[in-house]
Amino acid sequence: MKQLADRSPGPRPQSRMTTGPRAGLALLLSLLLSMLVAGTVVAKPKKSKGKTAAKPAAVRPEPLPPSGPNFLLDDWFFALREETRSHSEGRANSGAVGNSTELPLDGRSWRIIASARGRGTNFGVDGIVRLLERTADALAEAHPGTLVEVGNIGLAAGGRIIQSKSHQAGRDVDVALFALDRKGRPARLNRFVAFDGRGKGTGGFVLDVERTWDFVALMLQSEEPVVQWMFVSGPIRELLLEHARARKADPALIQRAAEALRQPSDSTPHNDHFHIRIHCSDWDRLHGCEDYGPARAGVRRDARLLQERLETLSRRVRKGLPRERLLAMDQLARLQPVEPTPALLEELLCDSEPGFRERALRLLRRTAPDRLPDAAIKALGCAPDVAAACFLFDAVSDLRRPSVYKAAENLASGSCGSEDKRSLCLPALAALSHCADLSSAPFLASYLDSSDKAVRDAALRSLRLLVAARQPPARNDGKPEDGEAKKGGGKAGTKKGGGKAGTKKGSHGKAKAAGATPADWKAYAARIKGQPWDSVVRRNLVSAGFKLQSPLAAPANARELLRALRSGAPASTAAQIALFQALSLPAPSFLEEAEAVRVLSARVKSQAAKSTSRDSTGKAPADKAEEEAGDGGKAPADKAEEEAGDDDKAVAGKAEEEASESVDGPGGGRKESPALPQLPL
Repeated sequence: MKQLADRSPGPRPQSRMTTGPRAGLALLLSLLLSMLVAGTVVAKPKKSKGKTAAKPAAVRPEPLPPSGPNFLLDDWFFALREETRSHSEGRANSGAVGNSTELPLDGRSWRIIASARGRGTNFGVDGIVRLLERTADALAEAHPGTLVEVGNIGLAAGGRIIQSKSHQAGRDVDVALFALDRKGRPARLNRFVAFDGRGKGTGGFVLDVERTWDFVALMLQSEEPVVQWMFVSGPIRELLLEHARARKADPALIQRAAEALRQPSDSTPHNDHFHIRIHCSDWDRLHGCEDYGPARAGVRRDARLLQERLETLSRRVRKGLPRERLLAMDQLARLQPVEPTPALLEELLCDSEPGFRERALRLLRRTAPDRLPDAAIKALGCAPDVAAACFLFDAVSDLRRPSVYKAAENLASGSCGSEDKRSLCLPALAALSHCADLSSAPFLASYLDSSDKAVRDAALRSLRLLVAARQPPARNDGKPEDGEAKKGGGKAGTKKGGGKAGTKKGSHGKAKAAGATPADWKAYAARIKGQPWDSVVRRNLVSAGFKLQSPLAAPANARELLRALRSGAPASTAAQIALFQALSLPAPSFLEEAEAVRVLSARVKSQAAKSTSRDSTGKAPADKAEEEAGDGGKAPADKAEEEAGDDDKAVAGKAEEEASESVDGPGGGRKESPALPQLPL
């Protein structure tokens, strides 16, 4: 009492009062702010007569703010809430946090564990911080003296931390497992303590299964936010579920725990702490927060709010001031899973502000890639200058579409003779190198005697890439396909790699080694016009020393085509196109060489391993494993999320999404997926 009396404040200094209309406005804003930051309600469990409560109380959700048509999303109110409430952006392994909430280093029933105190990683979205506080308080009521030991949450602004690849979006937290000391008393820890499958820990500690299960139960009974994952080692998971069954816990809660408790596959086993992740709230989703994996029961999904936010931002993009419009475009880019309409994005491609064209192209690539080529080519007609036109065409020059090649020829015809438009001519010529059609060869050859050296070089490079030949072959390319004659070219080549036409492997003859004249290339382009692209390319690759069967896209050619792809120009582009065909993969829209090499290398390696390890049944091991799992195996979604674990990696279709999580350092290595990822546009 004396201490409290000593701390009692003295007389308050007189404050200045605001009079008139401003006082009413200030009062209104104060009331609104108090509504937004209202405290949470905690259900205090009844005290038990024994040492622990038999059934810890559920953590009640925070009340949602009042909502109505457009009320949450009116511009003024939304801006006010953004200033006062935290939000999560992006994924747990590639996100950020706005207006984060700090968990104090020491609290009523929790503390930041000693090993994590100097990191500055005790910040997250308000939901996870309040959930920790409420759960810790409820657990301390059920188990007096309990102190929840907290590790990393995240940085104040989110983003990557040293100890983990996740914890970036403010929705993850590490919590130590609960321990008993040698005398069976609740232990307070200074670091995470590892436990084995029997609950025996280092330093003489023993896993306190009862308190640990009660902590899990309290977390999973939260209605807002909803816990998605509680990553922990498999043996500890089994200990907790076994204890819950023995205690005759609610079967629905046990099932919920069986789904949420999971050991990550590509990270540390998590035998010393929980890694907890919550779902995005509706407010987070308005800022681009993205969940992945199964949605747990009870998670809120209000599509109306997202749609209203989309409409509000779309109006601001069309009618706002330039700065407001750019901000709205950035917010549209983060808004998922709803997307702006393609019509709005196509309209912005002709906007006078360069920033809008760039953002619209990026969004159109993500939301409506099939409409991107035609939209960008159409926008060329309203481009304000050559630089803008060049930017628009660059965005689609690698897309393998007939409309792109036709536009490339039109642009080259109208710009390659003008010094002012050369910056548009060069990408137009370069785009034709990706065309698996020899109709563009004579067109490219017509620019080989241009007075502009840059134009000549661009046309020659594209022609070489198109046909996969360093020099125009001297032999008659109108002869039957090599596979119909003698292997390696028949009479046309008595020696491997070219015969009379090339006495050295891949040289096409000493006479041509010094270079070929424009007339040679023009004659060659005229000679191959109308022939199948794959036949011409195969002959040229064989002449260059690559061992290829007929047809070019035969699966058996995969390894050799990969070797040709890695050899660089002029074989690389043609080999890349052929390799996608040989592997029966859908041709990607974007042929970025380094990415294609990585993806195709993984697929070729996987195909080779699969073909050499087939058993007598003719089934590959992967097929057998899936068959043996049957109905009793894990569901595909659960398997994928288990592999993702602490975001260590994503599986098929998400090969770019890597993240591993551990306390001592990033765990797990990258594994190449045999499935083809979606190449970025």
